[in-house]
Amino acid sequence: MLAKAQEVEQLAANLPKPSPRATDRELAARMVETGETVAVIRAEDDAEANRDATRRAWEVLSAYRSTLTGNALTKAIRDDAEELLTVAADAVAETIEQARPHVEQLARFADRGYPHADVLARGTDVERDAAHAVERLESTFALAVNLWTQTALTALANSAARVSGLRADLGGGGAWTHPERVDRDALDEPSALRLIEAVASAGGFSLPRTFADLNARHEAGERARRRLMSGDVPHVPDVLDVDPSTIVDGASLTFAGVDG
Repeated sequence: MLAKAQEVEQLAANLPKPSPRATDRELAARMVETGETVAVIRAEDDAEANRDATRRAWEVLSAYRSTLTGNALTKAIRDDAEELLTVAADAVAETIEQARPHVEQLARFADRGYPHADVLARGTDVERDAAHAVERLESTFALAVNLWTQTALTALANSAARVSGLRADLGGGGAWTHPERVDRDALDEPSALRLIEAVASAGGFSLPRTFADLNARHEAGERARRRLMSGDVPHVPDVLDVDPSTIVDGASLTFAGVDG
């Protein structure tokens, strides 16, 4: 399917460039130059028909290519969903472990949620290097989480019975080893978690490697969510042992242009 998509893309690239539409003044000039009147109009009508056909051909080929690539992705996920879940979950775990020693270097900034401005302004060379190292790993972490999420959602959509009762948004604490230690916001939006939060979390951000594990995690997360919502838990430990509201978003913008 991917090879066919490449052929379609090449066909689209080979479409002729449409000529610009002639103005009435240009048409009149051609009539004076050639001595033809109706023939000039017919030629422009033919050119307009070719332009319309070219646009339509591009639209058809573009839609077909999207269908092919979409089908290829869906088929790959359907055929190899368990393997893709494992690959993505392992990549997340590996990235967290790579980031852990760097986050530990930033321990004195934990009480305020690791604000990047403070690290850059008051941190040592070692601490600034650690902050940059975490930021460089952030894109890998996000990519792996997105791969895992897309795989889980696509596989569930194509085989709804594989995990009974699983929420379509994969919420409910399924991304946490200890969902009972996670605050309500993190339970709702685990995919939005930043790497530094995942490393420091008491809940243990760890994506399930199989559908069976995902189902078990989801059930545990739902129980934790219900306890939080009902108020049965008198005190929920802080996820980061800090106030999450102090965490600065847009880290890449903060780090831009800073040496070292």
